[in-house]
Amino acid sequence: LLDDDRQICLTQLDGRIIKAHPDFWIIATMNPSNHLYEGTEKLNEALKDRFVIVELVNNDEAERELIDDEKIHELKNMLRTAFYNGDIQTPISFRLLQNLKDNIELFGLETALRLFINRFEEHEREKVKEAIRLVYGFEL
Repeated sequence: LLDDDRQICLTQLDGRIIKAHPDFWIIATMNPSNHLYEGTEKLNEALKDRFVIVELVNNDEAERELIDDEKIHELKNMLRTAFYNGDIQTPISFRLLQNLKDNIELFGLETALRLFINRFEEHEREKVKEAIRLVYGFEL
């Protein structure tokens, strides 16, 4: 379906050829093939050549629109800086931030922050606790 002829052959069924509808699209997402996510592999060049690539990076404006908690954004900025400096290896994703916000609403700030800390590898937790202390003004 991704080749110029936009068709597939059902070889394991009856050899029938299925042609894609003229309005048919394939939209796919993936994590980049770099050190950010465990288990990622380099995308095959032949497959990559069949897609228009749109790289999305963290978008502070969109994150601020979806998470209206300034303290979470301060924490995010500190931890992303630590990530880009190599001080922690866990990426600070939007999902991680949304999870923190949701847990604050469900369980209260202290419990939510403890759950947040547990999302990090043990060797990263002191750095995360220090960022929390600087942003929220108390230690866990």
